[in-house]
Amino acid sequence: MRLKEAEDSMKAGEKAKKTGFLKWKPDWLEAIGCYERAATIYRGMKMTEQTVKAYELACEACIENGQLLGAAKHYETLAVLMRDEKRIEDCIVYSRKGSDIYAQAGNYDKAAENLCKAGKVMADISLDEAYKLYCSALAIQEENERWHFTGDTYRGCFQILVKGGKLKEAVELLERQVPTLEKLNQDNSIHQNFLTIVVLKLAMRDEEAASELHQKFLSEHDYFQSGESQAGTRLLDAFENRDIEEVERAAKDRCITYLDNEVAKLARKLGAVANDMSNDLC
Repeated sequence: MRLKEAEDSMKAGEKAKKTGFLKWKPDWLEAIGCYERAATIYRGMKMTEQTVKAYELACEACIENGQLLGAAKHYETLAVLMRDEKRIEDCIVYSRKGSDIYAQAGNYDKAAENLCKAGKVMADISLDEAYKLYCSALAIQEENERWHFTGDTYRGCFQILVKGGKLKEAVELLERQVPTLEKLNQDNSIHQNFLTIVVLKLAMRDEEAASELHQKFLSEHDYFQSGESQAGTRLLDAFENRDIEEVERAAKDRCITYLDNEVAKLARKLGAVANDMSNDLC
């Protein structure tokens, strides 16, 4: 009975789109209601392919009727459905479609949020693809001057990169964030980014780059007056002297332990990194 109701709704949706001698325009509003009704029934019956078809047709009808937000919400629903079905590639496709429509409608925050959700889903499958999704979200926010809303996007992206061992990309992300933090007059956050970059470079065993960047940062944004710069100087000095115990003490500085949890974990391992690098020279 329910299946017939859904099938009849699909047929009614198709009929609503047709024109004739006395009907010059498609009745998109009627079509939307029919397809949405069918999609709800199919989804309740766990008929995935039919659900997808009904929602796709509802999206098309919404766009034709100028209801962009309605179309975007349906694409968002499809993305969730695909995620639950473990069809991750389809989840990404629908997330991007939803994001594009939200952006067309001027809802840039929802457009970016859609991509961040997809990035989080993708992180355990393809870190590179997840990174691209987060970068696309940031592009939407920055191009539309949604500076105050970028913090969570940067944070989410940074965390998946560090957890996934993509430290080079994590450094690039922190450097990318600095101009946005400048616009927001958030010097304290810039100082934390600078110290984080030093820790990451040391974790990457690139002591020379860590030292050079630290020196560069000292001349920017009053970094030389900050507790972060002092913590960075202490850590680099101990590292250069291969004073393992001092490296471990420096890594416990409050300015370092207050950084992102994953970064603080890396900092606690820097004593072992310094020791390994000393052995490599022997």
